[in-house]
Parts: sequence; structure tokens; C-alpha cells
Amino acid sequence: ERTKGQKHFLSDFYEFHRSSYDLQSHLVERDLIGKLQIVLFHPFAVHSLYSCTSSTEDVEAKSYAIRSPFPTFHLLREQD
Repeated sequence: ERTKGQKHFLSDFYEFHRSSYDLQSHLVERDLIGKLQIVLFHPFAVHSLYSCTSSTEDVEAKSYAIRSPFPTFHLLREQD
């Protein structure tokens, strides 16, 4: 249980992005590559991982397309 003021590890975009590698490896193990696709949404998401993720810094407009109120792993089927 977290204490007041303590952040969840997924609140950091870089940690969130790194955790997606684990999810990707599970898709590989289950032969789901080409069937499922992972799309990441995060409150501080940026298209370039080398950019600043601070909410107070200027962010490219395109980065708002991958933002959400909460860290989210979205799984999409690649074919219907």
C-alpha cells in the first residue's frame, strides 16, 4: 500500500514505457505478434522518448494524441 504523496511506478512515463517491454515479451511467448498490438497512453507521454516529460514544459502537439488521464496499455487486434 502506498502512503500519501508516494507515486505509483507507472506514473513515470519512462518506467511505464519500459514495462511495456515485459508485455511485449508475453505476446511473443504466446505467438500473438501480428495478432495483437500494444498502444500506450500516459498523462506525460511524448512521441520522442528523448524529450522532456514534465507537464510544465512545452510539448509537441502530436504528443497529446497519446495522452490519457491514467497510464493505459491498450491491446488492439490487428485484424477483424
